[in-house]
Amino acid sequence: MHNSDRVFNIVKLILFVLGLIVISRLLSFILMLPLGYSRTIMHESLQRDYDCIVVGSSEAMYAFDTATFDDIRGTDSLILGTEGTYLNGGEWATFNDYMKDHKGEHAPETVILMQGNFEILNSGDEDPTTYSLLMPCLNHVSSKFNYYRRICRADGLWLERALYWKDAINTDVKENIETKLSSEYRNNGYRIEDSDIRYAGKGQIVRDSSIEENVIDYSGSDPNEIKKITDFDPSIGLGDINPVYPDTFREIASVCKDNGMRLIVVMAPLPVTEYYDNEYYLRHQILTQLANEQGVEFYDLNMADEDLYSPDPYGFYDNYHANDIGAKLYTKSLAQLLELTDEVMAEGTTDPMDDSRISSLFCTWKETCLRAEVFLEQTLK
Repeated sequence: MHNSDRVFNIVKLILFVLGLIVISRLLSFILMLPLGYSRTIMHESLQRDYDCIVVGSSEAMYAFDTATFDDIRGTDSLILGTEGTYLNGGEWATFNDYMKDHKGEHAPETVILMQGNFEILNSGDEDPTTYSLLMPCLNHVSSKFNYYRRICRADGLWLERALYWKDAINTDVKENIETKLSSEYRNNGYRIEDSDIRYAGKGQIVRDSSIEENVIDYSGSDPNEIKKITDFDPSIGLGDINPVYPDTFREIASVCKDNGMRLIVVMAPLPVTEYYDNEYYLRHQILTQLANEQGVEFYDLNMADEDLYSPDPYGFYDNYHANDIGAKLYTKSLAQLLELTDEVMAEGTTDPMDDSRISSLFCTWKETCLRAEVFLEQTLK
């Protein structure tokens, strides 16, 4: 009798959990916003094998011009990007999900890990809406569970995260249902269209610089702030690093090594108003340390010599994201740099930065600050 009661209770628990899942899925379908770029990108990721994938958040989606890169490098690239994600959360989730379908001979040759200006230091957790809009887009149930587990371990919101749809509700139920029943949504993903942005495909979002709202306004910037910082302050130390960041970095490096993929870590492009402070250089130091530890390449074009990368002052639409001009300039410089590193590595060098032909293309921190000061003064004239 005791055993039968136990079995009955287990069955009731299973039925209860299944019921919650069904109800949650139904409410998600009825109430949740139509899924946008993430749905489209994850749909595209299944269409074919790509030579190069770019892992990152919104900075990567705006800054990496796939057409420019593929034209120079002769590749077929895809940006696995989601706005508002961090490495330990959405970035790992999309990368992990993609690799489930692209192992061995189907794996990309190159993985570019483009890091932004927030996630490396302990800047908080992913926005709940970001999580809500990405979770349903992952192609594998195991990827969804792992994403849920990683996020909840960080913020402890196990129940709230399970009800992922509640943070992305659209009260226009009729629009939700009509969109989700449309053939475009079911078969091709769903592309958000706006007056000042467009989806170019392969994970890239383009902001047209001919529209005034898509060009940064420097009028509130002060060149004197840059003058205050000419040397990195080592007293900051590494205490502020996001505690889960290094382990996630190592996980991605391990997956790349296991699948014979070349991992290249880069910093996303930023206007000079954002990359002259000590916190930025601390991020640079952390990535340098982790890349050296894992034996992978790291390039920070924000600290590159003008001969390699000279950004247009109006190649950004805000303090963190590039517009179409900035994306083309940055991607062209990155692709040309990788062409040079290919030549160096073909000669037997494992770390291209050990070769003066590559290291000479980058500035010291003090040189970077001085250049930023001049750059901003000229821009404000």
